[in-house]
Amino acid sequence: MTLLGLLFIAAIGFAFSIALLRPWFCFVLVCCFMVIEGTIQSYVPFFANDANRPLINYTVALLAGFTVVIRIFREPGSFRNAINPVLIIIVCIAIFSYFGVYWSSDESNGMTLTRNGLPYSILYIIVTPLLISTLPELSKVRIPFIFIATGALGMLLMSPNVRFEGERLVNAITSSESTGVLSNGELGVMVFVFVALTTFDGAKKAIFPVAAAAGFLGLGMGFYTGARGQVIAGIVVILLCYPLARRVKSFGGFITLSFGFLIFLTIVIVAVQFFITGKNVDRWSLETLASAGGRGDIVSECIASFLKNPSTWLFGQGSGSFMSLGTGHAYPHNHGIELLMELGLIGFSLYVLMVGYLFWYGLTLFQTYRDDSEMRPVVALLIGICLFVFIISLKQGSVHNAGNVFYWYLILGRLGARNLEDGRLAYLHDDADVDDDDDEQEELDHELEDDLQHA
Repeated sequence: MTLLGLLFIAAIGFAFSIALLRPWFCFVLVCCFMVIEGTIQSYVPFFANDANRPLINYTVALLAGFTVVIRIFREPGSFRNAINPVLIIIVCIAIFSYFGVYWSSDESNGMTLTRNGLPYSILYIIVTPLLISTLPELSKVRIPFIFIATGALGMLLMSPNVRFEGERLVNAITSSESTGVLSNGELGVMVFVFVALTTFDGAKKAIFPVAAAAGFLGLGMGFYTGARGQVIAGIVVILLCYPLARRVKSFGGFITLSFGFLIFLTIVIVAVQFFITGKNVDRWSLETLASAGGRGDIVSECIASFLKNPSTWLFGQGSGSFMSLGTGHAYPHNHGIELLMELGLIGFSLYVLMVGYLFWYGLTLFQTYRDDSEMRPVVALLIGICLFVFIISLKQGSVHNAGNVFYWYLILGRLGARNLEDGRLAYLHDDADVDDDDDEQEELDHELEDDLQHA
């Protein structure tokens, strides 16, 4: 199996070499990075060792960084709007979380969270958003993402280290450690969302059956890994954004929309029956889903702790301080609540401001491209993925570790800011044209008046 793993590494290396001159393709590989890493570790024990594990992380970060540097020289104009309000807010939250360690009631936990998250913050906040600068580039991402992510998940499923432990399918890279449980399920559900919100028009119709199968496998990975929040979020996003991705112009278009929607509902129903087996059926019972893993209790404890300490309302109790509540968790598994408790009203206000900007950018992007049959589905997909990662950020993850949430926000922020700037430039250009037309008309009027006086 090590040989198969080495071939997989060679294929990934070849893909990254191609990506050096294709930033959008590098973006696809970064999106799939967590599963690719887990797959490599599963097949090649050398990379599962704690001492060697960072080699994959650093290699991917360097390759993505090289891609950005090459782009600086080849396309310097492509970095327009790289600095935008969403980036500024997220950087402020990250810096504030680092300083929050110094007034934390659990400095050790805060230091661990921020230190472990720093390398990923650099990759996901600084580097990754620079790989996508326009909507057409994001459009190119869709099909490769579906098949590369599905290929990585397929390789992972064939690994000898992947097995059920209790109610979850895990990747047991060592005898004492399993990794990538939720990230595997999350990527699988994202494949399903990509398939549902991508329009397969023209020549793409031929690959739709294969893409639908990929979506089925991806959703199945969500069920197998017990990623309940991801599966629910993915289905909600598709229900909300499927109509946004397709413009209905006629009754025939409505029938096509309804038929496509029926296909995805069928995939969900079949996946439930196929992937929820005796091994994981309890995890997907209605009673277990209703309990939400005790997340509601965690939220209540955080709010209670915040309210009874008025002296910490402004700056919070410090990064990592949630550990001092004694819940057994290192963080609250809810970005907004974590910011409120640990970074106070300042951190929470920054978060709300970021969400406000994202909503505004998403709305203006959709208004701009709602009549564009090519870009409308791309905008709907971007909005859908941002909504997806936002929903799951309310049940997992920490703001001290940027992860794969913030870079989607940053893509929407960058493209939204660019769209508004393009709109302003177009308005100024049109206004200048009107002024020129007025000047020309005034000139003609003067000439006509002179001719009449001469006559």
